[in-house]
Amino acid sequence: MTKKQVFRELTLDEMLGDSIVQLLMRRDGVTASEIRMLFHHAARAGA
Repeated sequence: MTKKQVFRELTLDEMLGDSIVQLLMRRDGVTASEIRMLFHHAARAGA
């Protein structure tokens, strides 16, 4: 019998806490607060 693997999406905090994501954000000059604000505005707009 094999185990069924269950995958879930990362939370925004988990994604922003990832070292590779942080490296890319630093390279691109983007902050975590800018990403959070973008998600906030998108959610309010119904996107």
